[in-house]
Amino acid sequence: MKLKNIILIISLVIIFLISSSMAYFSGSEKISNRLHGYSENDNNIYKYLRIETDENFQQPENSDIFMKDIKIKNTGNTDCFVRVRLEFSSSEYENISFFSYSKEKNSDTYIPAKDLKNYPPENWVYSDGFYYYKNLLPPNDSTESLIKWVKTVFPENIKDKNYHIFVYAEAIGAEISDSYLNAWA
Repeated sequence: MKLKNIILIISLVIIFLISSSMAYFSGSEKISNRLHGYSENDNNIYKYLRIETDENFQQPENSDIFMKDIKIKNTGNTDCFVRVRLEFSSSEYENISFFSYSKEKNSDTYIPAKDLKNYPPENWVYSDGFYYYKNLLPPNDSTESLIKWVKTVFPENIKDKNYHIFVYAEAIGAEISDSYLNAWA
């Protein structure tokens, strides 16, 4: 008698699980994955996204100002939108550094590195930790400079003057959206 009850309970549990699963899967909405790396166009050529940091860096020579011209280049074969994050190897250096996107090294347009998010270049906008390039970026084209010059004013108590500014960039295909605002939503 005990074995019959156990088999009956197990059978009921299995029937319940199968019917619940079927109800769940038949009632859920089908969603297509819009983010993909490859898709065929009319010419049977694959579209792909690929970007590179197009950076011109010149090692500082006896100066607190050096070139770090940061652009992003679309090396793929489809239009895209890009966004960039800048990070210092230490906030200590971020607090004593200034950025300029002027063509001239000795211009008066340096702003504190932390304030770039409030005063980005004309075709860039800052939001949620990233700098978004407002324009569509066609293949083989580069963005305008996000920054061009870095000036670091070292106080006497800082002996180690070596630091890094890391550039992290992402792209999303233009077929996903018609504007940079909607592309990352």
